Formats: sequence, C-alpha cells, structure tokens
Amino acid sequence: MNSEQSSGDQVLFPVTISVKANTARLLSEIAQDMGISLDDVLSVLAEDAAIDLEGDKRLSFPELSGTYIPTKCSRLDLIKALERKLDQ
Repeated sequence: MNSEQSSGDQVLFPVTISVKANTARLLSEIAQDMGISLDDVLSVLAEDAAIDLEGDKRLSFPELSGTYIPTKCSRLDLIKALERKLDQ
C-alpha cells in the first residue's frame, strides 16, 4: 500500500525490529514483488495484526450469532464438530 494511495489517518510509528535472516529476505522479496517499500509491507502486516486483535468487532454476520469460532483447534476436534453438525 503506497502512502499516496492509502486512506484514513496515517500515524508515523518509528520502530526497530529484529527478525531472522530468512524472514528479512522473504519480507524484502514480498516488497519487491508487490512494488512497494519494505516499510509499507511491515505497515500492512502490523495493521492486519491489529485488526485481528479486534476480533468480532470488525465483521458482523447475524446468521452466525451464537456460533463459537475458535482461534485454533485440532484436526480431531474439527472432525468431531463437523460430525455433530451432520447428525443434527
């Protein structure tokens, strides 16, 4: 996301991060492939992570009210949950 094309309020938040060499290479490749700066890649990732922290506040699906969606589950738990749904 180029800052010229982004909407909303932008806040400069200078930060220094430490990542593994492979991670730095991957982030650099992503930036190059997308034609944006490494700062923009990190900004998008940070914004996405922050949005995920807000949880259900960002999306509202009335048809899913009362439905519990875990953040993670085992394969066995998923199979059992699907089998219970099919039995209903």
